[in-house]
Amino acid sequence: MNRTQFIPDKKQPQYAVVPIDDYRKLVSAAEHSEYSEIMAEIKAGAETFPLEFTMALIETDSRMREWRKFRNITQAVLAKAAGLSQGAITLIESGKRHPTVNTARKIAGALDCDIDDIF
Repeated sequence: MNRTQFIPDKKQPQYAVVPIDDYRKLVSAAEHSEYSEIMAEIKAGAETFPLEFTMALIETDSRMREWRKFRNITQAVLAKAAGLSQGAITLIESGKRHPTVNTARKIAGALDCDIDDIF
Protein backbone atom coordinates (compact mmCIF):
# COMPACT_ATOMS: atom_id res chain seq x y z
CA MET A 1 0.00 0.00 0.00
CA ASN A 2 1.47 3.36 -1.07
CA ARG A 3 1.04 5.87 1.73
CA THR A 4 2.80 8.71 -0.10
CA GLN A 5 0.85 11.90 -0.71
CA PHE A 6 1.82 14.05 -3.70
CA ILE A 7 1.28 17.80 -3.61
CA PRO A 8 0.96 19.45 -7.00
CA ASP A 9 2.17 22.86 -8.06
CA LYS A 10 0.85 24.06 -11.41
CA LYS A 11 -0.76 20.64 -11.94
CA GLN A 12 2.56 18.76 -11.64
CA PRO A 13 3.65 16.83 -8.55
CA GLN A 14 6.23 19.01 -6.80
CA TYR A 15 6.32 17.55 -3.29
CA ALA A 16 5.91 14.12 -1.78
CA VAL A 17 4.79 13.60 1.79
CA VAL A 18 5.76 10.22 3.23
CA PRO A 19 5.13 8.69 6.63
CA ILE A 20 7.99 9.37 9.04
CA ASP A 21 8.97 5.69 9.27
CA ASP A 22 9.29 5.50 5.48
CA TYR A 23 11.32 8.74 5.50
CA ARG A 24 13.71 7.37 8.12
CA LYS A 25 14.17 4.16 6.14
CA LEU A 26 14.93 6.16 2.98
CA VAL A 27 17.46 8.36 4.78
CA SER A 28 19.13 5.37 6.39
CA ALA A 29 19.37 3.54 3.06
CA ALA A 30 20.83 6.62 1.36
CA GLU A 31 23.39 7.17 4.11
CA HIS A 32 24.37 3.52 4.11
CA SER A 33 24.71 3.49 0.32
CA GLU A 34 26.90 6.64 0.32
CA TYR A 35 29.00 5.27 3.18
CA SER A 36 29.47 1.96 1.38
CA GLU A 37 30.58 3.72 -1.81
CA ILE A 38 33.08 5.88 0.07
CA MET A 39 34.47 2.92 1.99
CA ALA A 40 34.85 0.93 -1.25
CA GLU A 41 36.86 3.82 -2.76
CA ILE A 42 39.10 3.98 0.31
CA LYS A 43 39.66 0.22 0.26
CA ALA A 44 40.55 0.51 -3.43
CA GLY A 45 43.30 2.96 -2.51
CA ALA A 46 41.66 6.38 -2.81
CA GLU A 47 43.63 9.04 -0.98
CA THR A 48 42.10 10.47 2.18
CA PHE A 49 42.86 13.79 3.83
CA PRO A 50 43.00 14.96 7.45
CA LEU A 51 40.40 17.45 8.62
CA GLU A 52 43.10 20.02 9.39
CA PHE A 53 44.29 19.96 5.77
CA THR A 54 40.75 20.22 4.43
CA MET A 55 40.02 23.20 6.68
CA ALA A 56 43.30 24.85 5.66
CA LEU A 57 42.26 24.54 2.00
CA ILE A 58 38.98 26.27 2.77
CA GLU A 59 40.54 29.10 4.76
CA THR A 60 43.74 29.79 2.80
CA ASP A 61 44.52 32.41 0.21
CA SER A 62 46.80 29.87 -1.56
CA ARG A 63 45.57 26.33 -2.02
CA MET A 64 48.74 25.61 -3.97
CA ARG A 65 50.85 26.46 -0.89
CA GLU A 66 48.65 24.27 1.32
CA TRP A 67 49.03 21.34 -1.07
CA ARG A 68 52.80 21.87 -1.15
CA LYS A 69 52.94 21.94 2.64
CA PHE A 70 50.69 18.88 2.85
CA ARG A 71 53.01 16.99 0.49
CA ASN A 72 55.88 18.17 2.70
CA ILE A 73 57.98 19.65 -0.09
CA THR A 74 59.78 22.96 -0.38
CA GLN A 75 59.24 25.57 -3.06
CA ALA A 76 62.61 24.59 -4.52
CA VAL A 77 61.62 20.92 -4.80
CA LEU A 78 58.25 21.83 -6.34
CA ALA A 79 59.93 24.19 -8.78
CA LYS A 80 62.35 21.50 -9.93
CA ALA A 81 59.60 18.89 -10.27
CA ALA A 82 57.44 21.29 -12.31
CA GLY A 83 60.32 22.62 -14.39
CA LEU A 84 60.00 26.16 -13.01
CA SER A 85 62.11 28.54 -10.99
CA GLN A 86 61.60 28.89 -7.27
CA GLY A 87 60.80 32.56 -7.89
CA ALA A 88 57.95 31.55 -10.20
CA ILE A 89 56.53 29.26 -7.52
CA THR A 90 56.76 32.08 -4.96
CA LEU A 91 54.94 34.49 -7.28
CA ILE A 92 52.20 31.98 -8.10
CA GLU A 93 51.68 31.01 -4.44
CA SER A 94 51.43 34.67 -3.44
CA GLY A 95 48.90 35.40 -6.18
CA LYS A 96 51.20 37.91 -7.89
CA ARG A 97 51.42 35.74 -10.98
CA HIS A 98 48.85 33.49 -12.65
CA PRO A 99 50.15 30.36 -14.33
CA THR A 100 49.31 29.27 -17.84
CA VAL A 101 47.22 26.12 -18.15
CA ASN A 102 50.33 24.17 -19.11
CA THR A 103 52.22 25.47 -16.06
CA ALA A 104 49.24 24.71 -13.82
CA ARG A 105 49.22 21.14 -15.15
CA LYS A 106 52.91 20.76 -14.33
CA ILE A 107 52.41 22.08 -10.79
CA ALA A 108 49.37 19.87 -10.21
CA GLY A 109 51.29 16.86 -11.50
CA ALA A 110 54.19 17.62 -9.18
CA LEU A 111 51.78 17.94 -6.25
CA ASP A 112 49.86 14.79 -7.29
CA CYS A 113 46.50 16.56 -7.36
CA ASP A 114 44.08 18.04 -9.89
CA ILE A 115 44.40 21.57 -11.25
CA ASP A 116 41.02 22.36 -9.69
CA ASP A 117 42.44 21.41 -6.30
CA ILE A 118 45.06 24.16 -6.37
CA PHE A 119 43.63 26.96 -8.52
